[in-house]
Amino acid sequence: MVVHRAAPKRQKPESTDIRKKRTTVHPNQTKKKQEIGDLEDLKYLLRENKNNQWLTVEKEISRFQQSLLQWYEKNQRKLPWRYTCMEGQPNPYHVWVSETMLQQTKVATVIEYYKNWLQTFPDITSLAESSLERVNEIWAGLGYYRRAKLLYEGAQTVVSKFGGKIPDDVNLLQSIPGIGPYTAAAIASIAFNRPYAVCDGNVFRVLSRLFCIDLDISSTEGQNLFKNLAQFLLSKERAADYNQAMMELGATVCTPKNFDCEKCPVQSWCSSFQSSTQRQFPVKANRVRQNNEEIQVYLIDYADHFLMLKNVSRNLLGNLWHFPFVTLKRNGNCIPEDEKLSYERYLFRILHSCGYPLKEVDRSQRSLFDSFVPIGQIEHLFTHIKQTIHVKLVHLSTEIQLHLEETAKRMDGGNEESTEYKWFTEEQVEKSAISRQMKKVMELYQRQKKQQVLNLFF
Repeated sequence: MVVHRAAPKRQKPESTDIRKKRTTVHPNQTKKKQEIGDLEDLKYLLRENKNNQWLTVEKEISRFQQSLLQWYEKNQRKLPWRYTCMEGQPNPYHVWVSETMLQQTKVATVIEYYKNWLQTFPDITSLAESSLERVNEIWAGLGYYRRAKLLYEGAQTVVSKFGGKIPDDVNLLQSIPGIGPYTAAAIASIAFNRPYAVCDGNVFRVLSRLFCIDLDISSTEGQNLFKNLAQFLLSKERAADYNQAMMELGATVCTPKNFDCEKCPVQSWCSSFQSSTQRQFPVKANRVRQNNEEIQVYLIDYADHFLMLKNVSRNLLGNLWHFPFVTLKRNGNCIPEDEKLSYERYLFRILHSCGYPLKEVDRSQRSLFDSFVPIGQIEHLFTHIKQTIHVKLVHLSTEIQLHLEETAKRMDGGNEESTEYKWFTEEQVEKSAISRQMKKVMELYQRQKKQQVLNLFF
């Protein structure tokens, strides 16, 4: 049962600067300085915070946990990965997939991708036996594609190293590609109820407001403090529910801007609520500056097929099909003309390898690219890049016979960093492994084509 108390008079917050060292006295020892971080230090942190309601630490933590868990039982969102069980426990594979997808991606976006993923890869074995091409097709549009590649490689490791069974030990979990400390703790805790605290951005925000902690949440010092504090507050008996409750609280109530403290189950313990300083926490370093970029995308159409490329590398869009494009500007600075011309010559090399006559390449290179028809422009956001995408279309003459092979061909001598190319029908483009950026390009083209048809009748 939660003990409700009258909130003290609101006052200027006394933030918890744990960078200051304190003096602790150990039995049979002289005074010794040590950093905040161990059990005694955390108890000190709770007791010394003048604005909070922590009295006797162990007793209050139990009440805090009880209040949070009761709220979670009544208010948790019905998310698909919370209702898939295996032998009475959450399916660890499902937890792994959901936690991987939820990194840097909103819940509302993930739900349909999660369902589609499990329909395609219902278990570890089916994922491990698939191909990276197929994995990218199912992931296409979700962004941060390295996650899909590591999930695929991780499944292969689980099958080969652990007999297809996901381990419940965080150290073993971290030996699997793509599983770091956060994901390992999430799988061990949520799937196996192991007593490991899970700390995502939501948890950092809740903790920083609870104790008015003024450390930068992205700093090593700050992250260590929050992780230790989260572990100290963790309900060891109900670790799975507790961790999900903390994340749920941060995602639905203790949100970055539109927080709703009146609905918060742990309001009585919250220092920032009592001092009206919620907006001051968490403390974040200055964000990385966003870059502006303009690119030119070429839709090269031949007999209702589009030329697409795939960079076999680890760059931003590695292993994804894309339409040819060249960068025009970066942060307002124009790319040198010879760089653009070099890329156009590269495209003609690809056309020549498909059967486009070399004499036509020499004769029509400039005239062909000058004939590109603008069909519009779109905006696209990566994490730190804002892109303006200019889209142009050109129809290659069908009088020249090109080879439209079913399989992809490779340029640049076939090395690991080379480019593959292939001709796709419009339907194949929609089903292939392409980024959300390129989906937008295709959608723009389809709208333009539809408008042209309508113009014939009106």
